[in-house]
Amino acid sequence: MAYSIEARLPYMDYRLMRFGFSLQDDHILRNGWTKAVLRESVKGLIPEEVRLRKVKQGFPTPQKDWMVSDLKDFTKDILCSDKTQKRGWFDNSELKKAVENIGFYRTDICWRILNSEIWARLFLDKSDSLPVFSD
Repeated sequence: MAYSIEARLPYMDYRLMRFGFSLQDDHILRNGWTKAVLRESVKGLIPEEVRLRKVKQGFPTPQKDWMVSDLKDFTKDILCSDKTQKRGWFDNSELKKAVENIGFYRTDICWRILNSEIWARLFLDKSDSLPVFSD
């Protein structure tokens, strides 16, 4: 959440967190509805169609556009590197195929793999530095 676009800071108040952890299960999940107490607390404050929405809606990113243009070389450098290949988390031959066909392949999978590798380099391989992405 450190660099997230989501605005969750109101939920980070320690008193609210303490209250949330003290709730019984039926206050959190009630008759198939998640976040029951939160939904009740905003009744009349937000539109009912939003308050009673069951389908979670994320914030879509233009990852395919990025990966076939601005991030194409960056993605290839990271995912085809010896470090990524040696990590052994992914099938290397399939990963190379995916990178070579980035515009026609499941870009969402490549995006997740790229982010997993960047995370690994930053938090598991602490001495590593990533290539700088610039214009």
